[in-house]
Amino acid sequence: MKITALASAILAVVHGALALPARAPALDITLSQVNNTRIKAVVKNSGSEKITFVHLNFFNDPSPVKKVSLYRNATEVEFTGIKQRLRSDGLSNEALTTLAPGATYEDEFDIASTANLTQGGPVTVRTQGFVPIAMNNKIAGYIPYSSNELELEVDAVKAVAVPASIKPLDRRTKITSSCTGDRAAVLNTALRNAASIAGKAANAASSGSSALFAEYFKSTSGNIRSAVAARLKAVASEASLNGGGSTTYYCSDPYGYCDSNVLAYTLPSTNEVVNCELFYTLQEVTNDCHGQDQATTIIHEFTHAPGVYPPGTEDLGYGYSAATALSANNALNNADSYALFANAVYLNCQGQTGGQTMWDGNSQPGQTAPGTQTMWDGNSQPGQTEPGTQTMWDGNSQPGQTEPGTQTMWDGNSQPGQTEPGTQTMWDGNSQPGQTEPCTQTMWDGSSEPGQTEPDAHTTWGNFYQA
Repeated sequence: MKITALASAILAVVHGALALPARAPALDITLSQVNNTRIKAVVKNSGSEKITFVHLNFFNDPSPVKKVSLYRNATEVEFTGIKQRLRSDGLSNEALTTLAPGATYEDEFDIASTANLTQGGPVTVRTQGFVPIAMNNKIAGYIPYSSNELELEVDAVKAVAVPASIKPLDRRTKITSSCTGDRAAVLNTALRNAASIAGKAANAASSGSSALFAEYFKSTSGNIRSAVAARLKAVASEASLNGGGSTTYYCSDPYGYCDSNVLAYTLPSTNEVVNCELFYTLQEVTNDCHGQDQATTIIHEFTHAPGVYPPGTEDLGYGYSAATALSANNALNNADSYALFANAVYLNCQGQTGGQTMWDGNSQPGQTAPGTQTMWDGNSQPGQTEPGTQTMWDGNSQPGQTEPGTQTMWDGNSQPGQTEPGTQTMWDGNSQPGQTEPCTQTMWDGSSEPGQTEPDAHTTWGNFYQA
C-alpha cells in the first residue's frame, strides 16, 4: 500500500509503537539574543519532506502571542499577551508557511512586550509544543517543535523602556458596551449553551465514562478527573453569571488583533475575552464531533482565564489529533482538551475520530472505497475491528442517516478513485500492493450515488490527520 514518507513518519510519532525514523517530521527552533530582551528565532524544517503549517500562535504571527516561555528561578514569568482560538478550516494563505526540507525562516520579537521583566536579572527562555499542519487550508494534524534553552541577563532599565503590546482599557463593566442588539443576543445564547455543555462535561469528568475521559486526558486518576471537573464546573459557573463573574467580555475587538482566521482571543493577565467577527459565523452548537461552535469557543477561552480557574490553560495541542496526543499533565493544561471533551460528552463522541467515506462513483458492491484504510493497533487479528473505530449512535439519527462528525470531506481537488489527503494507513507487514489493510473495508451498498455517504459505513483513518 502506498503511503508517503511524511505520513508514515507522523503516524509513527503519534502511535509510538514504531521506531522513530531518523528524520521524523519536526521543527527545530534556534533561539538567540539580539539585544537585551529582543530575541531571534530561526525555525528549521528538520524533516525530509516539505511541510505546510499554521504560523498563527507561533513564530511569524504579528500578534502578541506566546512564542516562548520565560522562567526566573525556575518559576514561569506571567505572560501578558493574547491567546487565540483559530478556525480549523478555511484558513487564509496568509496564515500558512511552507518549508522545504532543511529550509528556515526567522522571526524577531521582544519578550518584554508580553511579560513584566522590569526587575531584570537572569531569565531562561525556551519553547516546545505542537504546530498545526494544514492541507487544503484546513488543520489536518500536527508536528512537534522544540528549542534550545537560552540564558539571558536582562537589563531592567532597558526592559522598562519596551512598550507593552496590550494597552490597558477601561473595564468598569463586565459585559462591555460593544455587546448590544443582535450581538448581545448571540452572546447570551452562547453563554447559556456554554454553561449547559460545560456543566454536563464536569459531571462526566467526575463520574462518567472512564474510556471517554481517558481519550482526552490520558488518565483515569481520581485526582486528574477531579481537577478537570473543577475547571469545567468553574467555566459553567462563569458562563451562567452572564457578566457578573471574573471575566470582561467584548463582542467586538478593542485591541485590533482579530483577523479572518481568529474566532476569539483571551488576555489571561486581565481576564478579558474578545469575540472576533468569525465567532458570529459559527453555529450556536455544532452537531459534529470535534467541530467548532460558539459554545465550545467560550469554554476554550474561559479555561485560559485564571480568574475563572487558576492557573489559566495554555495552547499546547490544537485540534483533536494534537490534543489527544498530549500527556496527562499537558492535557490538563491544554485549552482545547476541555473544549473537545465537552463537545464529545454533549454529542457522545467516544472513540469517534471521523472518517466516513463516500462512494467514488466507480466501486461496485463488495469493492472497497478509496481512502477508507485505518491503522492497525498492533494487536487485532484479521476480521477484528480496530479499537475506537465504531461510530456511536447519537440518539437521533435514523437508519441511513450519517452520524454527526463522521464525514470525510472532499478536498476540492481529488478525482474519483483518488484518496482524500490524510487517509493513508500503515502497512501491516503482510498485505501486497492493491490489497486492503485488515478490518478497514467500507463497502458500497449497491444503492448510493456519487457524493452520497455509505449507510452504516463508518470507519476511521489514521488519527494523526484528524483535526
